[in-house]
Order: sequence, then C-alpha cells, then structure tokens
Amino acid sequence: QGLITTALLYPEFRNASLWLKTGMAKIDFILSTQVYDDGVSAEQSTSYHEVTLRTADNILQVMDAAGYAAPSTWRRTVEKMFDYCARQMSANGLQVLNGDSGMGSLVNIVSNAAARFHRPD
Repeated sequence: QGLITTALLYPEFRNASLWLKTGMAKIDFILSTQVYDDGVSAEQSTSYHEVTLRTADNILQVMDAAGYAAPSTWRRTVEKMFDYCARQMSANGLQVLNGDSGMGSLVNIVSNAAARFHRPD
C-alpha cells in the first residue's frame, strides 16, 4: 500500500514508476492468493478479512483519487469481499465470530460499500 501511495503522490521521483509496479505486483499477488474466488479471505477470520479488505479498498480509493485505473480484477475482488461482509452479517449488524474475530459491527462497512459500488441490495 505504501509503495503505491507514495508512487502516485510523488510521480516526479525517479523511482516512482518502479515503486508503483512493485506495489501493484505485491497487491495483485496478495489478492490472488489470499482471497478466494467468492471473496472470502483465506485467513477464515472476519477480523483478518476486514484488514485485507480495508487495505485493498484504500488502495483503490488512492488510485481513483490519483486518476490511475486499478485493475478491474481488484475491483471485483474488493466488491466480493464486501459482499461476504454483507452475507455473514447478523440481523443486528454484528459479524460472526469465526477464527480470531471480535464482535464488531459491519453496518458502516457494508453501508459505505453499497454506496461506493452502487448496490441497493
């Protein structure tokens, strides 16, 4: 995340394109190996899922703000990760207690994602 953000904020730096390329390769590897096709984190813990999701989503937002197009596969993966949060959220908005999870609320995460991805469901 740091390499991508720094490269996009300071494109005039000599190594910015290398930082961007390296950061994108690392994030691509993480998303393709640590997130299953259905959008669930390989850690099998809602709390760790949220960390991975927030990191990936922050990167998308930084890239959008910089006018740099993120790979469409990243967007699909992040949206599927948000879908998982919505599907496993209890009626009172709390996450299920799986793996190393706490009893946090997913309401804000799901609501913000619905707005960003234009999802009324």
